[in-house]
Amino acid sequence: MWQKRRKFFILILDQQKLYLMKSQKTHLYLIFLECLLLAAAGWHCAGLRPRPYVKGKIPIIRVLIAANDSNLVISSKGAFRFLSEGKVLFQEPKGIRVSIQCDENGNFAIVSAGGKISFVTRQLTVQSANPRQWLCLNDVPYRGRFEIKLTNRHSLLVINTIDLESYLKGVVPAEIGVQDHIELEAMKAQAVAARTYALEKLEHSSPDSDYNLKASVADQVYKGVAGESTMGNRAVESTIGEVMTYKGNLIRAYYHSTCGGRTEFGENVWEIHEPYLEGIADNFGDGDFCSISPHYRWIEIWDVDKLALELCSYLEDNHSPSRAVHLQSLTVEERFPSGRVKKLKIILNDREYCLQGNRIRWALRRPDKTPLRSTLFKVRTFSKDGQIEAVMLIGAGNGHGVGMCQWGAIGMAQQGFSYKQILKHYYRGVKIERYY
Repeated sequence: MWQKRRKFFILILDQQKLYLMKSQKTHLYLIFLECLLLAAAGWHCAGLRPRPYVKGKIPIIRVLIAANDSNLVISSKGAFRFLSEGKVLFQEPKGIRVSIQCDENGNFAIVSAGGKISFVTRQLTVQSANPRQWLCLNDVPYRGRFEIKLTNRHSLLVINTIDLESYLKGVVPAEIGVQDHIELEAMKAQAVAARTYALEKLEHSSPDSDYNLKASVADQVYKGVAGESTMGNRAVESTIGEVMTYKGNLIRAYYHSTCGGRTEFGENVWEIHEPYLEGIADNFGDGDFCSISPHYRWIEIWDVDKLALELCSYLEDNHSPSRAVHLQSLTVEERFPSGRVKKLKIILNDREYCLQGNRIRWALRRPDKTPLRSTLFKVRTFSKDGQIEAVMLIGAGNGHGVGMCQWGAIGMAQQGFSYKQILKHYYRGVKIERYY
């Protein structure tokens, strides 16, 4: 409401009076105030992407915690109930263990102390009668509730529906380890990176998808309440809602265990160009921050016959285990400026293969079947009578090398750097701000 009094305009807004001197600039003041009023009313300025949830409210995410299981056990220290389409089917008292299976007709079969019950439905919801009492899946406790779905293959999926901040408490220690108070800043950096990663995935999730994230290295390792720690919870709570943005958008907050001395450009691993995913030296001139990592330097040695079989199983779709294999050559053809292998040429059974990026790590799997720690390595072969007998890789680092180096973050924290300094070291040009 506008009122004119003498040479002043009076704006009455929420019982507060704002006085404007009437002058030649009055029109500009009015335009400015009108913009403020429109913003307060919920109008969005051009160029600002609206958030997919109400500002100030912690978003809910769906995390896949079990897949392709044929039998699940649900329990809780308190009472818990089963629902379908919002209707309560039944409730179990505390201390009861309930087995969930898929019967021969493709329906849910629930076995508890009261006997066996079948339900013709594609989805069940399990929630605690008391939110302070956690649900357990196969004796592992989780916050939030469970959504259990039947697949077309008569197996079970379990999605943990949980608020983002509670989810992060089960992620931070699982990803960066349970650290001492001196490394709290590293855990806070991990919390902000993990929050940013999850929100960016949430923004781009299809509404038809059963879940937003997997509880594994495919996204972020999540271990529920069992994975929480006092320092991890403190790191999450002290950075609540904080994310990294670049030019107003959430970044792809990739991170890895150990860079080995230098991080990698994002486009060299996944062919995605993001200015903030720049390859950088992991030091300020006094030694690499991640030199404290157990994976900072490493050696892998293979017997040539075992390595040839591993390569065949990865490179050849129709490989027969009984067929003889012969590794004739394994050479680095090209490297990135960081020193990581760009192209690896393999000659196997007179066929030539050229591998790039993360395919190199999966082809050269370690004896425990995990991928090679990194592509930052040198090749040494040991031959006799012109035939390769063994292959040795001398390498550095662990992981893809893009974004934040977790061991580097720990090293920086030990040297007194703050979590914001850590994040801005690994993600160049980003802003750290409250998203909710």
